[in-house]
Amino acid sequence: MAEYRRSVAVKIMSQWKGLTLTELLSAFKQAYVDLPPPSYVYDIGPFILNNDLCFSMKDNDKNYCDGILNSALYLERRNDGIILLDGVKYIYFVQPLRDNIQLVFLVDATHYVTLVKKQYPFGIFLSMDVFTQGRSIYSDNIGQSLVFPVTAFTSGLNYLPELTYVFGFSKRIFLLVCSVIIILAAVISCVIYKTYFSLIYGIYDQGLKETRAITENQLSFVVSGGLFFNDADIRKVHDIFYAAIYDSLTGAYSRKSFDDSIKDIIGTGDSYLCFFDVDRFKFVNDNVGHLFGDEVLIYVVHYLKDKMNGFNFRIYRFGGDEFAIIYSGELCDLIRILKGLTDFEVGGLRCSCSFGVAAEKECTTAEALKLLADNRLYFSKNNGRSQITWK
Repeated sequence: MAEYRRSVAVKIMSQWKGLTLTELLSAFKQAYVDLPPPSYVYDIGPFILNNDLCFSMKDNDKNYCDGILNSALYLERRNDGIILLDGVKYIYFVQPLRDNIQLVFLVDATHYVTLVKKQYPFGIFLSMDVFTQGRSIYSDNIGQSLVFPVTAFTSGLNYLPELTYVFGFSKRIFLLVCSVIIILAAVISCVIYKTYFSLIYGIYDQGLKETRAITENQLSFVVSGGLFFNDADIRKVHDIFYAAIYDSLTGAYSRKSFDDSIKDIIGTGDSYLCFFDVDRFKFVNDNVGHLFGDEVLIYVVHYLKDKMNGFNFRIYRFGGDEFAIIYSGELCDLIRILKGLTDFEVGGLRCSCSFGVAAEKECTTAEALKLLADNRLYFSKNNGRSQITWK
């Protein structure tokens, strides 16, 4: 606006000297015609005052001359303030020219505030109150419902009257914008959560498949290579896992697995530990051969797995012909199944096993339980073999 006024003033000043009042008025009007105001100019006028006369320089402006003449303006010096015209408060500026001639500009507070708001990226969400000497000249009628209110003063600006600005975000608009942001954030979060959940679940599911491929030797679970291991690596890891958990010859659990399991049965109340071995197994190996001896061991384990299918049990091989069974259930069922190995035949050779059974409730520690089962096994062997001792 200042640049616009300067351009108009330069045009007039070039013709200033020697002009009569009528010629001066004509020069002003022509200057405003030749230099149309930009969109950001928010002043009304100017008006030229000479004693009791008032003239508007813009034909399209509302004629406020009567109101200006009837107001107590300090026309003899440059000043500014607030004036009430047709019930609307305006900021006025008085600029003395010469010979009792004054130039008066009016600023519509509403238009002024609208333009101020446009200067800020989020100005459309701003609410503003403007005061002078404690009196409101403009208000968005929001009372005290401002968020992050800020107060500014124009006391240091000599080209504006002393005004106080209170502006901030309307609480209603602020809550509305926050609600929209929260909803958008929730939607985005849901999309991100779903995407990452699907990704993490996919990794977790693939890990489970590869775990099953390793522990259960089910390579069909891994299609076209794995995420963590390829097919060849899975086979290698499976072989290592299987060797640590199972006996490679018979498929029974290993001695290490037994040491991990025996600790868990103490205090269960219905568990039993059985130690057994094949009678005269050294004689079988020495006279029939180790391969035949292996067949005997395989037969024993397969027999127990078949007969005890559906029962809660595990078979362990300690080494050679020494085995153990951890069983939970009725003792009579265990004895009935074990009797099938007190006299059996493999490849035309009569074989037998001796057993020692100890109830978990008879002991308070795993070591005591193992010692009791071992003593009963040796009692069976020393008492003629091919028998079961359980008490």
